[in-house]
Amino acid sequence: MISFVTVSYNTTSAIKELYGSLVLSRLDMQWELVVVDNACDANLELFCREHRIVHQCPGLNVGFSRACNIGASISKGDILYFINPDSIILAASTGAFDDVEDGVVYLPQIDEGVTNVFQAKLMRAPTYRALYRKNLVWSRGAGVILTKNTFKSIGGWSEDYFLYAEDLDFFYRFYVARTPIRVVSCFQVHYGGKSSETVFCSLGRQKMIARSLLIFYKKWGMYSDMYVFYPGLLFVKMLRRPLSAWQPFVAYVYELGSGLMRGAKNQFGA
Repeated sequence: MISFVTVSYNTTSAIKELYGSLVLSRLDMQWELVVVDNACDANLELFCREHRIVHQCPGLNVGFSRACNIGASISKGDILYFINPDSIILAASTGAFDDVEDGVVYLPQIDEGVTNVFQAKLMRAPTYRALYRKNLVWSRGAGVILTKNTFKSIGGWSEDYFLYAEDLDFFYRFYVARTPIRVVSCFQVHYGGKSSETVFCSLGRQKMIARSLLIFYKKWGMYSDMYVFYPGLLFVKMLRRPLSAWQPFVAYVYELGSGLMRGAKNQFGA
């Protein structure tokens, strides 16, 4: 059995579309949809009950990582497919999960538009080490497929993060464990814009991304990346863009400076 695990926060309409696409895809193996509802939406709970979807409400917004771990813990499948709620699975996915094995993480072929389906995008991790280590890569957590045994072997999603950078940490632990990454012929359309983008303003979202990245760098002792490489990379990327597009750099420098000031206050007293 394959368990599709998704996290909802006021995304009831998107969950309905995701479920409908799973029904229409006619997957040739038993499956279930597990929804962890961080908003505890009564309408979503009713919909899940009517369609025999596994629904879990933590009672408060526990963030993405913890919600994914909750979903995995109550799932029945030996294959886990973590999928964003604002996604659908296409009918061409039939047979895609026949060869999923332990010790490998799989990426679906993701389309973030609506017209074409293209291969999942692997990106270099935001560290100078990735300049000479080609396997130091990551992919957004909109779609990740792996066996439950593989998931347990790396300790699940890190709950150090509330939102953002948890997928970066997820794939970094695969890199440390030397877990190979493959693309499976599952076709997923990721519309985007129906989850976290609807909750935070643009600058607020960039500040949260920055805070999560700082957690990642500190956790793995990547201080040269935190203070030099990443802000430098952002600065170079922003040079040819209008001032309105400088939010990622401004947010990161602000959060970095705020963290240094808090550290100084704690060390020397207010």
